[in-house]
Amino acid sequence: MISPFEKATKITNSTGCIVFGTYSVKATINGKKQSAILLLSDLGIDIREYPTGYLLQTGKWVLIQGICKVEKTIKLTFMENNNIVFDLSKASTSIISMIVDIVQRVLIPSEYNKLDLHSFLKEFQKTKEFKEFKKIKNIKEIKEIYYSYHNKINASCNNNENSKENIFETSGKMNKITESPEKVKENQENEEDEINYLKKFDLTVEPTSISILARMKMLSLCYINAVINEHNFLKAQKVLTHSQHSVNMNIFNDLENFAPAFINSLPLMKNIEELSIPDIKGFDTFALLAHLFEEKNYLKKLSVSGQHRDNFDTFVRSIYLNKNHTLVALDFQNTKLTISDIDTLAECVLNSNINSLGFHNAVRKDSIGYIFTSFLRTDICNNLYSLNLDRTIGLNLSVLFQAARNLHSLSLAQCDLEISTVFEEIAKNNILKLCFFNISGNLCFKEIDQSLSFPPFLNTIKADDISWNDNCFTSFLRFVFNNLSLNVNHQFCQYSQINDNLNIETVNLSLARAVATKEEFIKVFDLFYEYTNQCEIHFGSLNWDGNPLSEKLFEMLIQSNNLSSLSLNECFSYKRDNKDTIEQNVILLSNLISNSQTLKFLSLRGNKNNYLGNKIGPILDACIGHHSLEILDISYSKSGTEFLSKIHSLVKDVTPLKILAFDKLFPEDGKKYKDFLSDIRFTQTITKVSFPIADLKYLKENNQIDQKTFDQFTKLFCIIDKSKISRHSYFDKPSQLFRYFPHDVFPFPDYFEKSDIKNLKIINFNIPMRKSTQIQNMNIISHHISISQTHTLPYNTIPSDFQTNTLQNLSTQNSSSFIHSTNLSSNDIVHSTNVLNSNVRSNFQNTPKSLKGSTTLYNNLENDGIKLRSVEIGKPEKTLRNNQKSESPRAPKSPIQTKYLSQRNLNIEDDLKMLAVYSPRKQADTQVIRGNSNQTKIKPNLFKSVNQRRTPMNSKILDLEQKERMTQLLNEFETHDISFPNFDNNEYHTNAFDKFNKELSIDKLFAQIKK
Repeated sequence: MISPFEKATKITNSTGCIVFGTYSVKATINGKKQSAILLLSDLGIDIREYPTGYLLQTGKWVLIQGICKVEKTIKLTFMENNNIVFDLSKASTSIISMIVDIVQRVLIPSEYNKLDLHSFLKEFQKTKEFKEFKKIKNIKEIKEIYYSYHNKINASCNNNENSKENIFETSGKMNKITESPEKVKENQENEEDEINYLKKFDLTVEPTSISILARMKMLSLCYINAVINEHNFLKAQKVLTHSQHSVNMNIFNDLENFAPAFINSLPLMKNIEELSIPDIKGFDTFALLAHLFEEKNYLKKLSVSGQHRDNFDTFVRSIYLNKNHTLVALDFQNTKLTISDIDTLAECVLNSNINSLGFHNAVRKDSIGYIFTSFLRTDICNNLYSLNLDRTIGLNLSVLFQAARNLHSLSLAQCDLEISTVFEEIAKNNILKLCFFNISGNLCFKEIDQSLSFPPFLNTIKADDISWNDNCFTSFLRFVFNNLSLNVNHQFCQYSQINDNLNIETVNLSLARAVATKEEFIKVFDLFYEYTNQCEIHFGSLNWDGNPLSEKLFEMLIQSNNLSSLSLNECFSYKRDNKDTIEQNVILLSNLISNSQTLKFLSLRGNKNNYLGNKIGPILDACIGHHSLEILDISYSKSGTEFLSKIHSLVKDVTPLKILAFDKLFPEDGKKYKDFLSDIRFTQTITKVSFPIADLKYLKENNQIDQKTFDQFTKLFCIIDKSKISRHSYFDKPSQLFRYFPHDVFPFPDYFEKSDIKNLKIINFNIPMRKSTQIQNMNIISHHISISQTHTLPYNTIPSDFQTNTLQNLSTQNSSSFIHSTNLSSNDIVHSTNVLNSNVRSNFQNTPKSLKGSTTLYNNLENDGIKLRSVEIGKPEKTLRNNQKSESPRAPKSPIQTKYLSQRNLNIEDDLKMLAVYSPRKQADTQVIRGNSNQTKIKPNLFKSVNQRRTPMNSKILDLEQKERMTQLLNEFETHDISFPNFDNNEYHTNAFDKFNKELSIDKLFAQIKK
């Protein structure tokens, strides 16, 4: 016969609730006490008639407004003006502990704080039951009942640093007790200390995936009086149990009913950092989001689609008025923003942590110009670091780049742009701070002019899914390589997972799924080979997904000593290549992996037609025991069960490997695969193995495992939170599965973290530099050398082959904007010819006015491979020290903006500096040709014929290898004719030197010497 409690539980479960406990109580109904059954479930509390099970009172946890103790009774108040009062005399400890546990799991902070549960627990501490707890002296008893006494729980949901510290310490002590009973016995004398420790600290429980799903079920019942449909429930369960960090709500259906429950539960979802909300017809998304940002939440990026209504201002204001969130990026699509809305966003950027904005066809046509003319002003750009205009058609590039000069990241993907035109417009503007540039999904039908200038800090370009016309792909790469090889690689972002050495120049390129002819790819590979021989390009990150492979590509990558991230997804194509070609490419890749000292991320995912198959063996061999590899993704390899032992070896060995994904092996032997998974799970390793759910489903569909076995493996791979003291709470049931979701590890940021912002601020060209410190960098020196040409100077303490540099050898890519900012005239660009061992004053009688009096000191930079000393123009007999100032008249200050000035603690308040440097030749001739008033022609005989070039080097400064490298580099330079424009011409602009030959730069020279 079914008992009244079983009957009541069965009825409650039928409504979609999960009952945690049933209790016999004296409940007060309509002012009268009567025997009743109290049921606590994940959705609420029910009072049912004894013994019929008829429902008398109910309340949802999300609607609870108060809990208090009145004499010997507990009173719960709910939003429906429904009060539940019951006697505390029976099972009081269990009821109180369970209620406190539930409300902490399902309520967001504002709801929880209204309960003032802390005060209630203080009252409960005065009860007889709590005092009995204080008398306990046996650790085993504490282990059994400690979790039940939630009066020990810290009621605060603020999660401050102190509470976190206490949680950690308490958890550690409890683990020691519960998991090592033998050790406890060995330390019986310390039992009293252990007990006091447990009583001293509080324990805060947190929401889990189970409790968040319970909240969504409750909210659905409250909003639409209906349960969540099965599709949405399973999708939400997957998001939570697999800890997805990025969620697009397009995966759900019936969004007009489900969205409120999901968004309202976001404050409990710590795993979700990025959220995309589609256009929901008839639904005011911004009104709901305004309420969300009144709460603490963990979102970092929010993307919203659809035209807003009347709550856009309320939403934006809630972001900057409430500082208790982590949002740094906002994206809008088809939102039809007005000028007033844009002004509201400007206020938000100035008063919040928002540093990235995206507009995707989101601004009215009559307001789009306002963004570039008024919104992107200086004060906004001081806080705004990234602008995303993907899928915006009809952009005025000239206006855009003039407004975007202070941005660090710019994305123009799928904007129907001609790429050659894009770089032509960039060359006309000083986009000095641009580091990351995305031009994916556009077109390139014209070859790029190789003489165009380039943003000095740009070293990361994303150019995926581009249609390349004949010779255009090669032209683009040559243009990029020539410029990126000159730009200093600033490792200031978490996305630049390349190297820690600021002196090493690296290139980050994403060229996935390029649309080009076979002949064009052959030219591209020939270009790779050309630059491999020149040793100029060092890849830090390369995304080559979906493209053909070549031996020349791998040769170039092997030369990239700082390769950190490599993605070759869908590159091994049985449809495009024969088996021999695939086998050869596998061997080349294996060799690259084995020889790489810095590779951290490797992705080799396949698809239906492009996969590694049974050729994967050598790659696994190369990865086993790799000393730097941290993430390996070989999903969809279709290699079956042949290489399971090698995959297991990846996690058995002690390596830095943190994440391994191998799903979609499509195993043919179910028993062998089950044994493999069991061995993987019980192997002691730091490697996180992505749960292979697709392979288990494949085995189930092929009747090699049943549902029970599937559930067993799911349970086996569940993550157990060792910080939990007990499993007495249903919400602490293991429910997390680690799944590696393929994401773009290529270092192109959608937004910047606080640590990134701190490091990005080193690129501030408007702040004058401080005087030199001990952290000089060769890159700074090579830049100043690159904007001048070498002449010989006498100096008492310097050998006869000592050289100094003056303003003739302009690095056109890096210096045109700098010269524009100085007030030099054509008369200033005049120097003596055949300068050798003559009086310094006469040698520099025609030195540019802006250089006179300029000084700097680079003392004995032995570690940089070259010794440098200070030279004060016109006063060679006097050596300046760091703390001395030049007595020469100071040159007028000019806003020289170089790509190096703010990276180091140097102060160059004079316009330019004259540096003296050891050089491999004793003489450099210069011919000065007087032209008309508008132009002065200078023909520098930078080097004489190859046979006449001198290569003696001071052995104390450069070793033999550096000498040989210097000689090789010198042979690559040739004499060029240069025409200097009239600097007094008001129409002169920053690309005036674009026509200068790029090879006339010593940047490359000294960067390679350093290497």
